[in-house]
Amino acid sequence: MTQSADQSAALTPMLRQHAAVKAKYPDHIVFFRMGDFYEMFGEDAVRGAQILGITLTRRPHGKDGEIPLAGVPHHQAERYLARLVEAGQRVVVCEQMEDPRQAKGLVQRDVVEIITPGTVLNPGALDETQTPALAALSGPDGDGQFALAWAEATNGRFAVDRFGPEALAEWLATQTPSEIIVADDADARLGQLVDGHAAVTRWPAWRFEFGEAERALKAHFHVHELEGVAPPETASDRVAIAAAGALLSYLKETKRAPLAHIARLTALRTRDTITLDPQSALHLDVIGRPHSDRPNLAGVLDHCHTSMGRRLLRERLTHPLVDKVAIERRLDEIQALVADRGLLANLRETLKGIFDVERFVGRLGAERIGPRDLIGLREALGRWPRLAELTGRTPLSSPDDPDAAALAAIHTRLAAALVDDPPPGIKEGGIFRRGYSPELDALYSGAADARAWIAGLQARLRAETGIGSLKVGYNKVFNYYIEVSRAQATNVPAAWIRKQTLVNGERYITAELKEKEETVLRADERAAQIEEQLFIALRDELAGQIRVLAQLASSLARLDVAGSLAQVALARGYSRPRLTEDRTLEIRGGRHPVLETINPAGGFVPNDTVFSDEQGWLQLLTGPNMAGKSTYLRQVGLLVLMAQAVDELTRLRTDSMTPIEALNKLDELTRRLRGD
Repeated sequence: MTQSADQSAALTPMLRQHAAVKAKYPDHIVFFRMGDFYEMFGEDAVRGAQILGITLTRRPHGKDGEIPLAGVPHHQAERYLARLVEAGQRVVVCEQMEDPRQAKGLVQRDVVEIITPGTVLNPGALDETQTPALAALSGPDGDGQFALAWAEATNGRFAVDRFGPEALAEWLATQTPSEIIVADDADARLGQLVDGHAAVTRWPAWRFEFGEAERALKAHFHVHELEGVAPPETASDRVAIAAAGALLSYLKETKRAPLAHIARLTALRTRDTITLDPQSALHLDVIGRPHSDRPNLAGVLDHCHTSMGRRLLRERLTHPLVDKVAIERRLDEIQALVADRGLLANLRETLKGIFDVERFVGRLGAERIGPRDLIGLREALGRWPRLAELTGRTPLSSPDDPDAAALAAIHTRLAAALVDDPPPGIKEGGIFRRGYSPELDALYSGAADARAWIAGLQARLRAETGIGSLKVGYNKVFNYYIEVSRAQATNVPAAWIRKQTLVNGERYITAELKEKEETVLRADERAAQIEEQLFIALRDELAGQIRVLAQLASSLARLDVAGSLAQVALARGYSRPRLTEDRTLEIRGGRHPVLETINPAGGFVPNDTVFSDEQGWLQLLTGPNMAGKSTYLRQVGLLVLMAQAVDELTRLRTDSMTPIEALNKLDELTRRLRGD
């Protein structure tokens, strides 16, 4: 809803407040907090109601007519926000910044968050297995190279790399970021590269200027030079710094938070893994298509108990390792669990239902956590000693595991601070245990004494006045009152003060009741302020421990994946692959890992595969349609991928073909045989 000066003057004060926000964000839907609802007005209401399937109404504004209106309950906002973002919308959340009961005049409101497809953090708006990604592009430089910065706000990943035009187009097509930002005066060649992507955001060109971008990065990392927090080849790369700095400034603008979980800038592409592009992953049934129940490898292998584990498993399947030592280390973890079923059972039972610490870390960095998040974290921290005890002196123990003493200290702090069942928000009170804050305890004690006095007042007054129907009550408008029927009004003591007249009675207050009421209300108001301050202080304290919490999330996910794969290996009779340095790929009694799960028992016949210098590296498959040629090709690819022995994939290529090209070639052959 955009307004001219004359139109704005005709609006109510509240609608003028909304119009001022909308003027700053004309292309966004404004979620405007009004009491227990988030309201949308004007064009936002029409668009939002259509997407969300909610009722569109109208309300008067000024002298000239009505304005469209649509709203959603504030406690259900996350699921509505999820649907808006899924539809490609950008949403501005405008929150009440003061308690309406305490406000003098119009309630002050301000923008607290901007939600876009690439910056979603709200738990209710995220698929537990997916990680939204935000990309920023800059360039080209004098050599025709572009820079791509990449951020995942939910886990703090922040990376940058350089690409030629063709490689950049391939990356964007295969990695599918949720949102891409480019300068509003971007080079035409860059515009062509991003053309067709669903969510492209034009960001002011000055944000991409080298000096501004460098300042943004240095300020975030609290450094004078970038050498210590960025890849060596990036620290002086002007186009890379431009992309990374612009992306970081966009995240800070949308999240309105320090983003403490983004702790360093890394290289986007490394030599440790290769990337299996989404199309190949889909054609080989490595992962499933959205909203499809077609069986896939990820579904077969996923017996994880945590969302962190599910995401890590998919990450490993689409970014398999190329280092033999690292592969063997992972296989050692699985082998240790396969060999000790008691250990496996205890590990999996301890991990069952554990809190999503990784997503918590992202929200902590963006200052978007609530009291119940801390209860989930406390419970997860309480399980770590048992997990450390189980995995100690086994291949499952890792140097990258978090510091046990640091985790114990955080757990002790949270155990002492929080009640077991706190409210969802920080303004509602009742978050902290007695004994945590002497000032808070004194307020609660005074309020409790006053409430106890009020609770006994009704019986005392009935006895003193002889009015058996007398009631002592409370409501949010008039607070505490003494209610007497009209027939008994003549028996009311002269010292009582009339507060409200009803159809069938009168309401009064006494000087002593007023005093106790003020004690309760002042205590509640002050306690709510103190609790909010204490929670923010505790949140900031945890933000200082964000690195060890991120390590905890990583270790929990790793153990969950190891347990899931060991469980599957035992259930399906999988064996450990043997990695060699010679030019041989040998599979004996191989089975298609996906098809055998949907065929009747014994319906899939195991088969052998041998590629070597002696047997040959080019073998021809022939046979009629539906004979199983594509099944055989997929089986080989999936078994190699399951082994994480991606370095062995070089046996399937010529000297001029990269590993990823070899797997893509296998996918191409599969599709040709199927007639796709």
